[in-house]
Amino acid sequence: MAKLSRSRIYLALAMLAVVMLFGVFGYRFLSDYSWIDAFYMTIITVTTVGFSEVRPLDPPAKVFT
Repeated sequence: MAKLSRSRIYLALAMLAVVMLFGVFGYRFLSDYSWIDAFYMTIITVTTVGFSEVRPLDPPAKVFT
């Protein structure tokens, strides 16, 4: 049972990492954000905290978000 739980945790963490990488690369290349700003935008989007954007989003970034 513990092995199944551990594998599910690893799967969830791997999926979160994929979403984070997809988000960072999306913001980086669609809106030309710096790597730090792209990471920040991904964090506030995934966690839905609702902080304001680093700078106004252009139309492709709005669709991406």
